[in-house]
Amino acid sequence: GKNLVSKHVRTPEKYGLRKRMKKRRNWDFALIYIPDSLLPSDFKWENEFTLPQKSSNKEKNIKVAGYPADSEEGFDGSKLFYQMGQIDIKDKYYKHDFLTAGGNSGSPVWFEVDKKNTILGIHTFSGSGTLLDDEDLKIIRNWMVELKSMN
Repeated sequence: GKNLVSKHVRTPEKYGLRKRMKKRRNWDFALIYIPDSLLPSDFKWENEFTLPQKSSNKEKNIKVAGYPADSEEGFDGSKLFYQMGQIDIKDKYYKHDFLTAGGNSGSPVWFEVDKKNTILGIHTFSGSGTLLDDEDLKIIRNWMVELKSMN
């Protein structure tokens, strides 16, 4: 493996570790850009995720995956767990009943349409996560343009 350190990380201005969880959860997402030049020449993205054109709260079969690490539950963070279920959409976040632990944080929450994985949100806290709404999608797309122009 190759150790990578990205100097191109972006977080929303409205996010802050000193904010209460309820406020922080609404803006708890980031973008880490890895330039193609840092990837092995034979690297191929598989099952790539896309951003929706518009946010959606109508998806039924929601998926999450991650490497939970919770010794009390018997998870050591070494195995990928995949779950499918439903979420309850709130304002800028969602609630779920997935079994998650440390190691799931930052995992995409997605749905599949026409064999394409579309990100709906990010798992951030036990039982909930950050919903990527239209405002967030605009922020992420702007970051992508900005970071790609730096190459």
